[in-house]
Amino acid sequence: MSPPPGGSSSSPSTSTTDTPGATSTTDGDATSDGAETTEDGTTGGEIGCADPGAPVACNDGMVGEGEVCFAAVPVGIADGGTPRQLSVGDVDDDGNLDFAVADPEGNQILVYRGNGDGTFTNPVALNGFSVRGIALGFINADASLDLAALTNNGADYRIYSGDGTGGFAFSDSGAVGGPATDIEIGDLDNDGDGDLVVPVWDAVHVLFGTGANFNPPTVLALNGTVAGAEHIALAPMMGTSIDLVSSFFDTNNVGVFLNPGNGSLALDNSTTTGPGSDGPNDVETGDFDGDGQMDVVASVSPNDEVYILLNDGAGGLVPDIAPLAGDVVGVATGDFSGDCIDDLAMVRRSGAVYEVAFYASGGDGGFDAPVVVGVPSAVEDIQLGDFNGDGLADALLTYGPMVPGIAIIESQP
Repeated sequence: MSPPPGGSSSSPSTSTTDTPGATSTTDGDATSDGAETTEDGTTGGEIGCADPGAPVACNDGMVGEGEVCFAAVPVGIADGGTPRQLSVGDVDDDGNLDFAVADPEGNQILVYRGNGDGTFTNPVALNGFSVRGIALGFINADASLDLAALTNNGADYRIYSGDGTGGFAFSDSGAVGGPATDIEIGDLDNDGDGDLVVPVWDAVHVLFGTGANFNPPTVLALNGTVAGAEHIALAPMMGTSIDLVSSFFDTNNVGVFLNPGNGSLALDNSTTTGPGSDGPNDVETGDFDGDGQMDVVASVSPNDEVYILLNDGAGGLVPDIAPLAGDVVGVATGDFSGDCIDDLAMVRRSGAVYEVAFYASGGDGGFDAPVVVGVPSAVEDIQLGDFNGDGLADALLTYGPMVPGIAIIESQP
């Protein structure tokens, strides 16, 4: 891999133990990405738990509970292009994490296969169309990851069936029922076939899959207190069925649509994300207090603040009136501290300076003071996954537009 602009391969950065966190959140109930299999076929957390009795020290090859060890600078995977949204999963069934990245100005999606040591093969390109968003997930019953893409400025979808070796073939296309801003894959009706979920600003549309194609969109009803559906996440918020979490930018809310198991989602709970904010830009899920239930992290305008919304035990969310951090432009969840409780990686900016702050969970919904790694460019997307095989989450980044590229910040226990 070539180093990114302004960087090269690196030594470990500092580590943290169970020092009291920089900011605490409300004392509601919560949940675990550890038990979750996400819509892209990966586990969001619980990649590896700490070794019993292992020392809390970086670069000793052992995972000590609470240590946070990362390379001091990112390492480049690719330069150039217009890389934007990432999606992570094992596309060739070899046990190593791979990823796909949308390149909208190049009219292509690039698929990189992981070698299991933090390096990647040369990409395979799926091209010839505009792309706005992507998701890896199981669409048919062959147990290999497939890929869904938003095209035509978000108005249409394209499906590529995976062959289990890293290859993809076009299989279907159609309309999503409006200009969508995000796309996710999950089996909402438990029929064994993946379904598509897309927010289209004034509604959320679900396209139930048959394994070969998709039915026309089903429009989820929104009550009068929420509007502006922009970003979504799929996770079991209560029970084992996949539920839907959506941000509502217009009304400063995060809504939970609970799923009885047949895909008939209904808006069960709507929670205000913070006083005086314009609305959440993004939502992600994870178990931040180790109670086995999924919680929500929301990034909110206009100050790009991050709020933690803990699960109330019934699939609803407990409001958080104090932000965990500000000037945040990207959030990802996963376990990089070895305690099998989800942590947070946040992309923060100060003017033209960007950095990734790794916040280890304190186990009660609060977070320790972060370990910070500087990055050489604006960050478009961040995803966590164990790409180097050490059992802890690494951070995958896309840069742009001034210094475009793809890079990784590896964990180094």
